[in-house]
Amino acid sequence: MRCKLCINSSENPSRTFDENGVCNVCREFKTNFSQAALDAELSFLKTLIRKDGSTDCLVALSGGKDSAAALYTVRKMGFHPKAFTFDAGYNVISDRQREKIKNVTQILKVPHAYIDARPYISEEDRESFRLTAEFYDSQIEHMDSETVLKMFRDERHCNRPKDKTIRPFVRPCRLCRRAVIRGYYAEAVRHHVSVVFLGINEWCGVHQNNYTAVRKLEPVPGKPVYIVHLPFLIHRKMEDLVPILRKIGWSEDDMDIHIGTGRSGCLLARIAESKATGLLGFNPDETRLAREVTVGFIHRAQALNAVSQKAEPPDTSMMDILISKNILPSSDK
Repeated sequence: MRCKLCINSSENPSRTFDENGVCNVCREFKTNFSQAALDAELSFLKTLIRKDGSTDCLVALSGGKDSAAALYTVRKMGFHPKAFTFDAGYNVISDRQREKIKNVTQILKVPHAYIDARPYISEEDRESFRLTAEFYDSQIEHMDSETVLKMFRDERHCNRPKDKTIRPFVRPCRLCRRAVIRGYYAEAVRHHVSVVFLGINEWCGVHQNNYTAVRKLEPVPGKPVYIVHLPFLIHRKMEDLVPILRKIGWSEDDMDIHIGTGRSGCLLARIAESKATGLLGFNPDETRLAREVTVGFIHRAQALNAVSQKAEPPDTSMMDILISKNILPSSDK
């Protein structure tokens, strides 16, 4: 059974359904969403624009549609951004993506840098990567659905940058997130800015029952950094992207906008989706797409089509990938 409004599955142990077949995520969003809260966040962010024209924010740029449109919008808002692309080795950055990154930053006259994300991976993260590789390379095939579902449910609370839990992750994105958010903060401080814009289409969190587009990080007292999910903040929808992408030089061939799961941009996600989907009863990246449906960014049919596509794993083990990308030492092989 799937939610009648989004695509959440009843197989997911963290989802509950009412008598109308609507999941708890959709119900809570409908009850608690506040446009006034988002308006207040947008007004606050505009106070951080520097009138002297100096760099006042960072924009994460993957070369995909969402981040490219986000960079354009940040410029139109009056900010003076620097764009950056994190490279952890296992995330896929194709030559075509690199070309798009170069083109959009030149058109918008925005400086850009590729940044190695691996220094932000803690020792606890590395050990969790090792356990995750062992899980997918040799253990999952001997496990039952109940065990894997419990692991998926329990790991949900282990994805914060301060978390030092060492465990295998059914959804590697949650582990990667710890290092990436740590990196967002460090790069913002290094560049003397307090805002990092992301092209993420869902809410950032829930604070006092309000769905927020902004997360405040302040591990160093007196140096707050605000992580912003820009598309959610401004109610962007998929159909809004095409005219923006035309303005920033995307060709008509690029306008056939693909909606996919995490496997399209990550070698680890390809392995996870190919091996865990059957045991879970749903795609590990399904919850993200479900939220994009809930907020109205994409349509339910588009999300269903994305999760229906079979994931083909890379022709190598997760351990080999992590060793070859210098996430783990060769002694782990």
